[in-house]
Amino acid sequence: MRLTDKSVYVYFNLHKKLWSVRSRKTRRVLYHTEVVLLYDCKFKVSQAGRKRVLKEKRKNVHAGVTGELDWIGHKDASFRTPHGFEAPVSVTYDPYKYESFVRKDNLEPVTRAIFCSMDINNTNKVLAWHLE
Repeated sequence: MRLTDKSVYVYFNLHKKLWSVRSRKTRRVLYHTEVVLLYDCKFKVSQAGRKRVLKEKRKNVHAGVTGELDWIGHKDASFRTPHGFEAPVSVTYDPYKYESFVRKDNLEPVTRAIFCSMDINNTNKVLAWHLE
């Protein structure tokens, strides 16, 4: 698929059960997709949005990943994942449990990654390489 706007914000769309890819420039949703690959990633959580979730017990869009769009599609994208890096780390976010995105293995906060893969075909799995 031709990628027109490369600087994006990606979040899980609860209604469509797909990743929503929104332009950071225009703030318009460009794509809904099963798989997204980003580089120069920053994991973002709006604390005001999280507090609203905790208060209302109703989810809203307040967390996602910003980055430069590398690839989107509707199939497994493992063929496009980077080589030469250490093994990827699984990352998660739950507003009822965590204030930020965290590593699934040790629950340490995650703020950045060189590359990340977001795939709903693998139970909404977010994998990240070279974390900060």
